[in-house]
Amino acid sequence: SIVAVLQSIFWYFQFRIDQYPHPEQAPLGIRKYQPFAYATVSAIIGTNTIIFGKICAGLLQNAFKGVDVFTSFWTYGIIFAFGITMAFWLYRMNNALRMYDAMFIIPVLQCVWLLFGVLGGEVFFKEYQDMTDSEAVMFTIGVVILLVGISTLRPSTKSVRDGDMDIEMDNMEEDEEVDELDEEKQQAKSNSIDLVEETMTPE
Repeated sequence: SIVAVLQSIFWYFQFRIDQYPHPEQAPLGIRKYQPFAYATVSAIIGTNTIIFGKICAGLLQNAFKGVDVFTSFWTYGIIFAFGITMAFWLYRMNNALRMYDAMFIIPVLQCVWLLFGVLGGEVFFKEYQDMTDSEAVMFTIGVVILLVGISTLRPSTKSVRDGDMDIEMDNMEEDEEVDELDEEKQQAKSNSIDLVEETMTPE
């Protein structure tokens, strides 16, 4: 399935990144497209929350009309699936904030969520059957605009390289600070040795 393929791509990218001492040393293409694989898998599974939520709303509506929906095994199965997919989406979204820049990954997650949420509703509830030709055209244009918007969120090569330069500069500054601390420790050690030697030398 698509989910298995995309998740395999994400794991492969992560495996390649883990082979380097620092993540910024991994190939540029891997670091640019790995977040999209992660976000797409999250959205494909997470948007099932919308479908199960709509089904739960229909069951609740029937319950208010006097239909005994709670005697069916499927009612509890749908409620359980709704909870699982919602928990999965929240976990993946929170985990994405730890893995990637929030200013980048949150819009990507929301865009792919919206895309697969709309497509899932169209397919599962067959909403496309009630569309007129003009509505179908406008719907297609909207999906294309959404896809273009997602593509523009992809970090540019310049921004990624600038980020790498900033990280390298930070690492260089940290190394300089460590060297300075080592020199201070060595100086303090030599001073203490000289002081001990002076105290032990008879006058």
